[in-house]
Amino acid sequence: MSADTATVAAAPSFVLTIATPTKPMPSLNTLLRSHWAVRGKWRDLIAQEAMVVKGQMSPDRRARFPLQRARLEVTVYYCGVQGDATNMVGGITKLCEDALTVKTGVGILADDSPACLESVLPVLVRVAHKRERRVELKVFDLAGQREREGGQG
Repeated sequence: MSADTATVAAAPSFVLTIATPTKPMPSLNTLLRSHWAVRGKWRDLIAQEAMVVKGQMSPDRRARFPLQRARLEVTVYYCGVQGDATNMVGGITKLCEDALTVKTGVGILADDSPACLESVLPVLVRVAHKRERRVELKVFDLAGQREREGGQG
């Protein structure tokens, strides 16, 4: 097997990208201090976006859900002063875990435990105008990658 083939085989299969509207997402500190109904509105917003993306998929791609092992990548497009990256993404990750799991959301992820969900450090991109603010969430299926590599986890 050549090096090019090994690189392609080890790449995780891409599943979906969810982009939130131009509202700035709350940081983890803000989210934890918010009323439970406010947290529910943010979770429902992400779940609604995920349902739209999931609904536009072909039936054979939808059949892969819920994912048993996944990686969540977060890209934050912000305007103005950059906040604490860990705090900013902590709130987004918590909302995503709640909105995308089988128990509390749309059923894209099997569970939000570390054994099932791997989070990656965020990518922060500064934009010129507040109309361009958004958060992009990319979910990658890692279960197929583990099967190809022959590992247990």
